[in-house]
Amino acid sequence: MIEALGDGYEYAEGKSCNYDGLDKTYAYETATFYTNPLSEGDLLAEIYSEDPETATSKGISPGAPKSDVLAAYGEPAEQDDHLLIYRASEGPGAPALCFELEGDVVTAVFLTVDPV
Repeated sequence: MIEALGDGYEYAEGKSCNYDGLDKTYAYETATFYTNPLSEGDLLAEIYSEDPETATSKGISPGAPKSDVLAAYGEPAEQDDHLLIYRASEGPGAPALCFELEGDVVTAVFLTVDPV
C-alpha cells in the first residue's frame, strides 16, 4: 500500500482489541486505511473515503444521492438511516461495500471485511 501511495500519510497505532498486536491507521488526504495484526502480517481491514473524487466501479462517490446507489447496486444486504451495506458473500473475511449516508446523500464510501 505504501509503495503504491507513497509516504504522505498520518500514522496512528493502538493495541488491538481483537488480535495480538497493534491495529494501524494510515490516513492519506483522500482515504484512510485501517489494518489489523495477524500472525501472517497486517490485514487491510478497511478503506474509508469521504473524498468526492473517490468512486466505486459503478461511479458512486461521496455526494451522490442514495437513489443512485440503489439504482447501481440494488437493495442492500443491510441498511439503516445512516448506512447501506452490500456484501460479496457471508461469513468471516467476506468483503462489504458500504455507503455512509446523511439524509439521502452519500457522505463516505468504504470497503471493509468482517474479522476472520
